[in-house]
Amino acid sequence: MKEKYIVRSVMIDGSWTQSKNMGPRINSDGRDRFASVSSDGKYFFFNSSRVSALNTKLIHGGSGNINWMDAKIIEELKPYKLK
Repeated sequence: MKEKYIVRSVMIDGSWTQSKNMGPRINSDGRDRFASVSSDGKYFFFNSSRVSALNTKLIHGGSGNINWMDAKIIEELKPYKLK
């Protein structure tokens, strides 16, 4: 069972929207957590225990590795009505 995953929610008129899983480009079978965006808004960082070039298998119980991608992923995942 997956322990942690990354979701997004936005505030509209003082209320948060329902959280939404950010999908397989961000969430994996591992623990995905601690998401943040760089101060210049260009990069999206998160911690993950996923299988990658650094890990040939999931890091169970470990701290994982820092992953990053273009922060445009956030805009791509926004519902149409918020764009």
